[in-house]
This record gives sequence, structure tokens and C-alpha cells, in this order.
Amino acid sequence: MIGVTGRTGGLNRVTWRRRLVLYTAAIILIVAAIVPFAWMLSTSIKPLDETFTSPP
Repeated sequence: MIGVTGRTGGLNRVTWRRRLVLYTAAIILIVAAIVPFAWMLSTSIKPLDETFTSPP
């Protein structure tokens, strides 16, 4: 019984780490997907002369 309990605790720990990695990766991907839309929105609000100035 002790081995089973210890093993379950180990699996929970691995699951917790895996969830942390998956959630972190999901957040990074979501932010990466939102950035182009935010850029598009901010560019559409700017006047034309400010849009084409270099450096931005």
C-alpha cells in the first residue's frame, strides 16, 4: 500500500508539471496569435502619415 500511495503522489507531481508546461505554452501561443490583430487595430487607428513613418 505504501508503494501505491507514493507512486500516485509521483504521478500527481508529474501531472502538475505537465499541466504547468501545457498552460504556459498555451498562453504563449494565444499571445502570439493576438499580437497581429492588436497591431492591425493600432495601425488602423493611426493617421496615414504616422502609419508610413520610419522607424515606427
